[in-house]
Amino acid sequence: MPDYVALGEPCLVLGYDWERSEDIELELESFRIVSSVHLEHDVPLTLFVLGELLESGEICGLVRQYLQIEQFRRLVDIAQHSYSHTEFKRLRPDVCPLDVAEVRTEVRKVNELILREFEVDCHGIRAPQGHYRGFQGDDDILSVLCQEGLHYVSSDLRNEHGTFPSEWTDASGRYRQPYFYDRDKFPGLLEIPTQGWNDNALKGMSRTTDVKAHSLEEEIEIYQGYANFALQRGLAYAPLFHPWAIAMTDKRGYVLKSLILYAREHGMQILNYRQLYDWVIGSA
Repeated sequence: MPDYVALGEPCLVLGYDWERSEDIELELESFRIVSSVHLEHDVPLTLFVLGELLESGEICGLVRQYLQIEQFRRLVDIAQHSYSHTEFKRLRPDVCPLDVAEVRTEVRKVNELILREFEVDCHGIRAPQGHYRGFQGDDDILSVLCQEGLHYVSSDLRNEHGTFPSEWTDASGRYRQPYFYDRDKFPGLLEIPTQGWNDNALKGMSRTTDVKAHSLEEEIEIYQGYANFALQRGLAYAPLFHPWAIAMTDKRGYVLKSLILYAREHGMQILNYRQLYDWVIGSA
C-alpha cells in the first residue's frame, strides 16, 4: 500500500519528457522553447532526458551552453527517461518490456551519460510510458532503481485502463500524492505520480488515449482546473509535458506560460522534482 505524503501546501511540479531522438532538430527547438519560458519566469524544471538523445553532440552542446547560465543551472534538475524508451513492464500487448537486467543496464548507462556530459548526478527517473499504480509490486525494478542511486521515480502516470487522464484519487479514495514504496526494502525512494492529462493526449497525438485535439485555450482551461483542485486541497499537481509536443503545436509556449502565471497569481509554489523530493525528505 502506498505510504502517501501529506504536503499540506499546494504546489505545481513541472517536468518534461525529452525523448524524440529520431528528430534532433525538433528536440533542439523544443529545448529552447521550454527553457526560455522557465528563464523568463524564473521557474524550476526537471528534464527527464532520454539516453539516446545524449548520443547527439548537438543536444549535449546546447544543454552545456545553457548550464553556463547561472540562473538556468539553479533552476534545472536533469533526470533520466531511460536509454531507449522501452517499457520497464508491459503496458501494450504488442510491445515486449525490458527484463530486469536490461533495466539495470539502461538506468546505469544514462546515469553515466548525464554525469559525463554535464558533471551532475542524476537523482530521478521518469518511467517510459508510465503505468497504473506505477511500480507497486515490482520489487525487482524498485531494487534496481535504489541500487543505481536514484532517489525518486515518476512511474504512476495512468488510470486503471492504462490511459489518460489519471485520477486525483486511488482505488481507496486517497489522493494520489507523492509516496514511498516499502521504506524498509527501498529506503528513501519516493514515487512522484502525475495527475490528469498527458499533453500528447490533449493534442490528439497519444498512442494509447484516443481523444480529439484540443485548442490551446481548451488546454489552458483544463490545466487551470487541475491547479484549482490542488490549490483548494493543499496538494501537489504534477502535469505531464513533452517538449516536442509543445514545439509542434505551441511555439510561443503559450499554455505553459499561462499555467505558470496562473499558479503564481494564486500563490502556488512551483518546484522541480528534485525540490519536491528534498521537501518531502526534509519534512519526513
